[in-house]
Amino acid sequence: MANQPKKYTKFVATAATATLVASAIVPVASAAGFSDVSEKNSHAVNINALAEAGIIGGYPDGTFKPNQELTRGQVVKMLGKWVENQGFEIPADYATKARFTDLAADAKDQELVKYAALVADTGVFNGSNGALNAGGKITRENMALVLDRAFKAINDTTLVEVASEIEDVTVADLNTAKAEAREAIQALRNLGISGVENFMPKDSVTRAQFASFLNKTIKTEFELTVKEVVAVDANTLEVTLSDDKKHTVKLETALEANKETEVTFTIDGKEYTAKATFVLAVKTAEVVDALNLNVTLTDGTKHAVRLTKALEPNKATEVTFTIDKIEHKATVTYVVEDLLLEEVKAINETELQFVFNQEVLEAGAETKGNYTFTAKAPSKQKAIAPKSIELQEDGKTVIARFAAGTLVDDTTYEVVAQNIVAAKFNKLVEFEGTVTVKADTTAATLKSVEYAGGNNITATFSEPVAIQDAVVRVDGVNVTVSEVAATTVAGDYTYTINVGEDLSKLGSHNVTIVGLKDLAGNESTTLNGTYTVSNDTVAPTVESVKAVSATSFEVKFSEAVKSLGTIKVTKGNTEFEVKEAKLVNGTVSTYLVTVKPENGTNKLYADKEKTVALNVEFKGYTDNAELLGEATTKSVTLSLDTDAPSLLTTSVNKVAVSGSDLVFSVEMTEAIEDVTASKVKVISPSGVELSTSVARVAGIKGANSALDITVATEDLEQGTYTLVFEADAVKDAQGLGNAKFQTTVTSKAVDTFVALPVDNIALEAGNVIKVTFPEEMTDSALDLANYKLDNAALPAGTKAVFTNTGKTALELRLPSTFTVVADADYKFEVVKTLTSKDGDYVVASLTDASGNTISKIANASNTVKNITLQDNVAPTLVSAEFELADKTATTTEQIKLTFSENVAIADDSMASAINDLVVTVAGNEIQVNDLDVNGKEVIVSLQTALNIAQATTIDILPEGEDNAAIAITDTSVAANKVVAKKVTVTK
Repeated sequence: MANQPKKYTKFVATAATATLVASAIVPVASAAGFSDVSEKNSHAVNINALAEAGIIGGYPDGTFKPNQELTRGQVVKMLGKWVENQGFEIPADYATKARFTDLAADAKDQELVKYAALVADTGVFNGSNGALNAGGKITRENMALVLDRAFKAINDTTLVEVASEIEDVTVADLNTAKAEAREAIQALRNLGISGVENFMPKDSVTRAQFASFLNKTIKTEFELTVKEVVAVDANTLEVTLSDDKKHTVKLETALEANKETEVTFTIDGKEYTAKATFVLAVKTAEVVDALNLNVTLTDGTKHAVRLTKALEPNKATEVTFTIDKIEHKATVTYVVEDLLLEEVKAINETELQFVFNQEVLEAGAETKGNYTFTAKAPSKQKAIAPKSIELQEDGKTVIARFAAGTLVDDTTYEVVAQNIVAAKFNKLVEFEGTVTVKADTTAATLKSVEYAGGNNITATFSEPVAIQDAVVRVDGVNVTVSEVAATTVAGDYTYTINVGEDLSKLGSHNVTIVGLKDLAGNESTTLNGTYTVSNDTVAPTVESVKAVSATSFEVKFSEAVKSLGTIKVTKGNTEFEVKEAKLVNGTVSTYLVTVKPENGTNKLYADKEKTVALNVEFKGYTDNAELLGEATTKSVTLSLDTDAPSLLTTSVNKVAVSGSDLVFSVEMTEAIEDVTASKVKVISPSGVELSTSVARVAGIKGANSALDITVATEDLEQGTYTLVFEADAVKDAQGLGNAKFQTTVTSKAVDTFVALPVDNIALEAGNVIKVTFPEEMTDSALDLANYKLDNAALPAGTKAVFTNTGKTALELRLPSTFTVVADADYKFEVVKTLTSKDGDYVVASLTDASGNTISKIANASNTVKNITLQDNVAPTLVSAEFELADKTATTTEQIKLTFSENVAIADDSMASAINDLVVTVAGNEIQVNDLDVNGKEVIVSLQTALNIAQATTIDILPEGEDNAAIAITDTSVAANKVVAKKVTVTK
């Protein structure tokens, strides 16, 4: 069915009746020439209009029979013709599929059949129990219903909706109509389609009367208004008009973000004005790592954001950042699972393998001092040290390689791993475990053989081997192994074998190895492999050049290159020397090229220049087949570092005791070029500023990215030290200095604890959680990350405040935006990692569940208490209605108020509650005598009876000069006072 409705202009009511457009009235001498319809007939104009539109017809004898009662079949035909005229198609299956039980699809009156199908499918005519009853008379109330439905089918809005804003005109006998027809009857009266006070719903309709009803309905006009405007983006609006249709509107001038703007636009030739706000806010903020976010704004644009301070792991943090000069805020959580060492095993007699549950940073993973190995049984061997430790390509596996004979067969070793940091900057949960080295009884296997150019092949085995002592044959001929080069990377058992003969003959070749032994002396069976030498005819190419840093870029070739030839870097007409070009670890065809930042008096970056466009020319580069690559010039843009150094994250900062010194190791976000030691301060737990020395050391982010701050003192205090970095205390290679920040590091010999009884946690008015600590706290107690509510972070906007100078009394003031709709229990926790000024962990108890004294923080528990938060949502007035004795009543002395929740009035506050309300009619204040409360409803009894036809308002006064105090409240403990509001009383 194709529906192409016309566009309409909204019907406007200037009084209680409809104002019809003059053009709708077509004067005629006589109605379409009907012999029985005179000019004086009050229905002549409407009969004529419908006849000219082809909607209504007469009889063969030239009469119209205006006083004849209308049948249901005639209504179906007339409404069907109107609907068809508006672009609806007759259903294709009208002649094969019956819509009513008493009208066959092949009935003689095919005009009735097709229009019956149309009005049925459009919902205009439903019939009675499935039957049409075409010859039956239609009542006036049913006529009102079908006119409303037909108007809806064509205009997407009902007569009832069009008339909704018009003051109701009296229909004296409305209550005699069936309930479902009353709104439609009232709409006909309000719109002037019906002009009589008594509608007579049960009476039949004459043909003349229906002609007037139908023509006036057709000519009813209405004005579409703007119902809703949503700014999709700065230039696009989604507009919903009052007919609930949505329209996409493009603006010529872009909306200013986050500012309400009045806009004018045209829809279907009509101009509309409305206010729109393009809210440019954060839609999603995805954490990439501790310093970077991927932010999507509400306009769909995506932005990479770098934070000025690293996020703390597993802590909901509100961050502020700027995108295109607009400041945004978002609350994000850098979710980091505990870094665990999942497995330690011996993979042969010289290597142990460590497998972590996530990627780890190379600096810590390959530090020998982070591991200890001590033989337990049966050997009494002392601690042993590995020859090397290598992080594997997957980033999660570490292999410790020992000198041959160091690991003893059938011996169990105690292994401790610590101070290893994940790629997400969370520290390893200290590991203590064992690994048993068993005698190696498995011989090595050959994994692969490859041609390595000239006289060389590479052979990869399942474990370390002594290839020099084996017999090697190529294509069945013994070759002399003159040189072997083994890889130095742990876990990689690849050997480059030089046989002193040319192995470059094209084709596939067999390699046989006999008598090969591993380092434990296990001899392999005869091993066979193949390698292929192909004729390389494809020269290398430069695939890409991309910026890496302010002075370096990566070059990717299409294949491994034997010689880089010459690389010429120019900025305009100035050439800058290449300082270094080295193969990127783990690749065979990607090189990191570093440019010298100066060429005599010429600087790579001119003053105030933040980026530089370079041309890079490659000449003379060759692959292993000596094929020369084509001379190529690529462009690349390098950028100066614009991010000042800052603290990486407190989770990796640490403190160590060295003799009588304390050494604080602080991780920074990048390498540090300069340090002003006088701007780095250490405050002791007792508040004394200590003398310090600062040294740059290798850290997580590479060379010079960590600082060792040494405090020399004979009386070392246990507790929390505060490290303060004044602005520009450290600077990076670009001369960018840090913003002022501070962090804390705790020093103590063993874990010490203090118990926080649950009775020290209380709830005060206004949903303020009060915690009384057993010891003085540091400002770390103000960190909301140390508390949880229902296993989640405290709501954004919570304020933490000490209420005494001794810093033992703390209030956590939940924000008003955190709504509690009813008094309810919430689980509140003080996290066990919170420490006092003395460095004691604040825990639930000093003993564990078995009654044993706690010695490690891992065995301690959070302090948990269920607290009953108070309802802080004030009740609001939802509606006010006249309370009538019966449906025919026109006056009343009562008004029923309905609130959003149950309300109450104290026994001695009735007078005050009455003062809360002001009832007004035509500028006259009506005295309130009494209030009767029942749940959400309050019956207001008045001193004077009101006529419900008059506009009446009821006003809940705010507290002030006219109302000393609001006495109507909800039923919660907080007794929230009802919201001041003014509403119109409805019928």
